[in-house]
Amino acid sequence: VTITFDQPALTSYTIADDTVTVGDQLVFTVVTPINVTKIQLLLPNALTLTYTTAYAVYADNALAGTRTWTVTRTAGIVGDFTWGLRTAVGAVWTPSALTVDFSVEPKIPVVIPVETSVQVNPNPVTKGEVFTITVKTALNVDKIQLVTSGGSTLTYKIAYANYSDNEATGERTWTILRTGGDIGDYSWTLKTGKVGENLTDSGLTVSFTVEPKVPVIIPVQTSVQVNPNPVIKGAQFTITVKTALNVDKIQLVTPAGSTMTYKIAYANYSDNTATGERTWTIPRTAGVIGDYSWTLKTGKVGENLTDSGLTVEWQVIPA
Repeated sequence: VTITFDQPALTSYTIADDTVTVGDQLVFTVVTPINVTKIQLLLPNALTLTYTTAYAVYADNALAGTRTWTVTRTAGIVGDFTWGLRTAVGAVWTPSALTVDFSVEPKIPVVIPVETSVQVNPNPVTKGEVFTITVKTALNVDKIQLVTSGGSTLTYKIAYANYSDNEATGERTWTILRTGGDIGDYSWTLKTGKVGENLTDSGLTVSFTVEPKVPVIIPVQTSVQVNPNPVIKGAQFTITVKTALNVDKIQLVTPAGSTMTYKIAYANYSDNTATGERTWTIPRTAGVIGDYSWTLKTGKVGENLTDSGLTVEWQVIPA
C-alpha cells in the first residue's frame, strides 16, 4: 500500500503488507525530501515511535533529492490499527492528516493430518527393565492418557511431558519411559486430546509383555587348586574351587564319608560376572602327615549335589 501525502515535507509512505499475523514483521518504508532529519509514528493514547538520522535505517538518493526510511516492527497484538505519521526538519514537526492503516490477525497453526501411532520398545520387556512407549500425534494434541485395564490412568501434558515436534511432518512425538513390573501381558488404552477438554479414545492400545529375568549363565569348567602343596604339618593352606555363577553350594567329601559343606549364605566367595566364574576360597590347617584325596560335589541349595568328577588332593609333610 502506497500513500502520497499533501505536505511537501513528505513524499510517500509504503507498508509491505497491511495485513499480517501475530509475530510477523511489519516493514514501513517512508520516502521524504533529503533534508528531513526525523520521522514519527503516532500511536493511540499519545504514544509515539520516533526515528532520527542518528540511529534509524535510511538511504539517501542525492540525484532524486529523497531520503528513504525503513522501519521494522513486530506485530504483537491482534486488531485493526490506525497510526499517524509526521516528519521534521530539525525541531519543527510537519503534521499530516493522513494515517497508516493495517491489521494484525491471530496466528492459526497449520495442522497437517497425522495418523496417531504407538510403539513399545523393547517388547517383550524383562521384569525390572526400562522400556519406552512412543506415541505420535498431530501437533495440536497437547495431552495424552494411558488407561490401564483396571481403570488407572497415566496422563501426560506438554507442560511437563517429554516430547518433540516436527513442523515439517506435523508430528508430535511423545516419549514415555516405564519399568517392567509384574510378569504378564498388558494392554492399555490410548486417549488423546487437548488440555481442558474431554479426551478421545484413539482406538489404539499399548500392548506389551513383561517376562521374568533369566540370568545368563556362561559355561564354566569347574576346577580345584590347593596352595601350597605339599603343606607342612600345622601350616595354613587354601583350597580354591571355581564354579559357574549358578552354583550356590559345594561340598568336600572325605574317603570316610565325612562332609564339609559351603553355601553362599556364609561361605567365602567372589563372583566375576564377565567370565561367569564363582571362586570359593576355603582355608584349612594341615593336620596328620600323609596324602589326602577328597571328592568335590557341586550344585544348588535345596537340591541333590552332583559329583564334579574332581578330587581335592594334597600332601602333609613334617616340619
